[in-house]
Amino acid sequence: MMPAPQESVNNAEQIQDQPPREITQTDHINKKLLTSLFNRMNEGDSLLNKMLEDDNKTEESDEWKD
Repeated sequence: MMPAPQESVNNAEQIQDQPPREITQTDHINKKLLTSLFNRMNEGDSLLNKMLEDDNKTEESDEWKD
């Protein structure tokens, strides 16, 4: 069953009444770790693409074509 609209309004009010959450050192560390992870993933993707481009340009790949 779908909740009544009145209930969702009360939930929104309860969320607004909560005090703001403090940003901790752990939050800062997590952000740095995630940023580093995503940057390395992007670098890995570009490195992989470069490696694959080089393979496609070599004459050796022609020997497999019939």
